[in-house]
Amino acid sequence: MQDQKIELKGIGDLLKYKFKVPPYQRGYRWNKRQVVELLEDIEDFHKKSNKKENEFYCLQPIVVSKLNEEYILIDGQQRLTTIYLILTFLDNVMQTLDYEKFELAYSTRPGSETFLNNIDISRKNENIDFFHIAEAYEVITEWFETKKGTEKVQLLTTLLDISEKANNVRVIWYEITGSEEELIDIFTRINIGKIPLTNSELIKALLLSEQAKITPLKVGQLRQLEIANEWDIIEQDLRNPEFWLFLQDVDSKYQNHIELLFAIVTGDMNNKDPYFTFQFFNNRLKQDEDETVEVLWAEIKKIYMQLKEWYSIREYYHLVGYLILNNYTIKELLEKSKKLDKSDFKLFLKSAILESININELELYTYFSDRLELRNVLILFNIISIIESENPSLRFNFGQFKKQNWDIEHIHSVSSEIPEKRSHQIDWLNEVYEYTKDEALKKEIDVFLKIKGDRDFDSIYNKIVSIYSENGEQKDINDISNLALLDAKTNRGYKNAVFQIKRATIIEKELNGQFIPLCTRNVFLKYYSPSVDQMSFWGNADRDYYLKNLKSTLNNYLIT
Repeated sequence: MQDQKIELKGIGDLLKYKFKVPPYQRGYRWNKRQVVELLEDIEDFHKKSNKKENEFYCLQPIVVSKLNEEYILIDGQQRLTTIYLILTFLDNVMQTLDYEKFELAYSTRPGSETFLNNIDISRKNENIDFFHIAEAYEVITEWFETKKGTEKVQLLTTLLDISEKANNVRVIWYEITGSEEELIDIFTRINIGKIPLTNSELIKALLLSEQAKITPLKVGQLRQLEIANEWDIIEQDLRNPEFWLFLQDVDSKYQNHIELLFAIVTGDMNNKDPYFTFQFFNNRLKQDEDETVEVLWAEIKKIYMQLKEWYSIREYYHLVGYLILNNYTIKELLEKSKKLDKSDFKLFLKSAILESININELELYTYFSDRLELRNVLILFNIISIIESENPSLRFNFGQFKKQNWDIEHIHSVSSEIPEKRSHQIDWLNEVYEYTKDEALKKEIDVFLKIKGDRDFDSIYNKIVSIYSENGEQKDINDISNLALLDAKTNRGYKNAVFQIKRATIIEKELNGQFIPLCTRNVFLKYYSPSVDQMSFWGNADRDYYLKNLKSTLNNYLIT
């Protein structure tokens, strides 16, 4: 593909063009819902109050290639045909306002072209093309029956106005050149999703097409290659799962990861307009004389390099990763980093982290009332322990943490989480049976499982929990001294596995290479307890040493 041009065009700008649908495209196939949605979107924009100057409603891209005096319609036939049918219905209003429709022809279906220009509903069942064209026209007719004449004029004006400050409807105009074989390849790739024409793909085309204007030609072509190569390197780097999930959630909306960088520049990462980012940069390049591709691209690369630095430096990786996990935007953090030197920026990160917890009242947090704060404290305990570790390769895996749905759970069992479903009760007993060395208990479980009908599960449950409790006393401890990060699968749907079983599961998962938060691993290995004379339960001394270590770790790093 030699050249490409991308810009925003008003529907009114298209009226002077002649479009041809190539033979490799199927006919018109939009259904009633799609036609009504387009009409309602245009109407909603028309009625929108407090529109900004030059604000517009943007349709999806139209991909074309110019051949002589015609534009070959590679993608966008369905939308453009629907617009054509709307203008056909409003023909009388069009004539009053001195507008004339664009032309739409078919390379190999002259009958469909004739029917499109002279719609006869009585012939709708003659073939599939006639049927869908007639159906859409009937939908448009029914929709406009409730509108007054003035409303039709106003809606048509919104659709077609091309004045400089118009609040109108526009398309993303993507014009390319190439041989017929290349155009067919482009059409095929678009329609199987390999060229999704996302914001980032459109922005890439915009940047490269701007570089094509540089003279001499060879200089522009060389710069195109440089930007394209840098683009690919950034995209590939951002596709590193660990790097990407340090920055984003698992269900991130970005198909092309570089789009995140462009969204950061716009400052509006939640805009629902699917082409908002492209519109933003197109307007910047067109409206600001000082804005060039070089300036814009340098800004993107600078953001990338800053994010890469945060990811590469272990301390920044953990502090920034924690704040992103707690809904700080990358944009906010980048703005702060611009204003501060490295030492002051680190102080800012610590200060922002302190605001997410009450470090002086950690022991007052409870499982039932402070879940978010507890989660934050436990994540911080992990990442600060890693930062202070002598192992330079040790890192908190934010990606696996997000994927595995880790949350706060009890270390020692509590009675409030007794399995209720019979299937869960049986699973719970089978696990105890597998791990216990108490033959008498095994026999009692075996007898219980063989009893048919209703069984008193509470009795055997309380007995087992007492066996795996300090001094045989079952206490429900819901403060932070009895809480750690556990993933949903480890803690199981029925929850409340005894300490020994949770410990064995954690060890097995780690041996299999699965991510286990450092401090969770340490808890079940009783790393924080100075002397270990039993590994069957999580006792008072274990809780005291654990809480003391947690508090000192957070205080020493965040405050002193």
